[in-house]
Amino acid sequence: MAQLADVQNHSDNRGISLGKVGVSNLYHPLIIRDKANGTQSVTAKFDISVGLHPEQRGAHLSHLVDGIHRYRAELFSMDNLVNLIKDIRAKQDQDGIPFDNAYISIKFKYFVEKTAPVSGSKSLVGYDCGFQVVLDSSAHKSVSVTVPVSTVCPCSLEISDLGAHNQRSYVTIKVDQQLDDSNLIWLEDLITIAEDSGSSETFTVLRRLDEKEITERMFASPNFVEDVVRNGVQLLSDQFCGISYSVRCESTESIHPHNAYAETTGKSQQSGTF
Repeated sequence: MAQLADVQNHSDNRGISLGKVGVSNLYHPLIIRDKANGTQSVTAKFDISVGLHPEQRGAHLSHLVDGIHRYRAELFSMDNLVNLIKDIRAKQDQDGIPFDNAYISIKFKYFVEKTAPVSGSKSLVGYDCGFQVVLDSSAHKSVSVTVPVSTVCPCSLEISDLGAHNQRSYVTIKVDQQLDDSNLIWLEDLITIAEDSGSSETFTVLRRLDEKEITERMFASPNFVEDVVRNGVQLLSDQFCGISYSVRCESTESIHPHNAYAETTGKSQQSGTF
């Protein structure tokens, strides 16, 4: 059989490099670490890309997907994600001009069992979580969580004769590590930090006594979105040392048609547990 043409490996004469070429919205089952139960099965959405030099017409997209299948029944960790993107870039390099950059991210819904504060009723709460690895001049790996919390407006509470406006807010925390940093950052720990930053955590199942407890807890701890972000930064610095972070809170305001938000980035001081 005659050798088939490798068209994407042809040269291109337009002189335009591409920052990212790859696949997105690739879904695949994974087994990841669960702090309470050992492991948890998730359905992850992959986005994988490499940089493309101006001389090369296309990337070998099949190579971006090949390495994922072997993790179908194996425990998948951040180290696997790092090795996977390194393998992908190595294969791309073998088939043409070496690439400068490579990126991989996975997003998934992660479930944690929560216990209501008074009744002890148990239920699962789902959180949007993700891992990311970037291979470029600032190579790093990241863990992120987006967590629903309740917030009570301090201003509304102060000026109102009765009650205060309160809403569901979403806290997003992302922490970055160097590729060779072996410290394990648990999703549960970031989720707890996000929940402790607001006026109250949220629950899927609450009985009446639980609702009373949670409502009173919320009004005893009013927080602007600015407060939530600053609380998150303080808690991150207390637990983790020397990591880069971003913290964002977006509030779905109950008395406005718009949302309120605050965010910041920085690096924690050397005061945490690692």
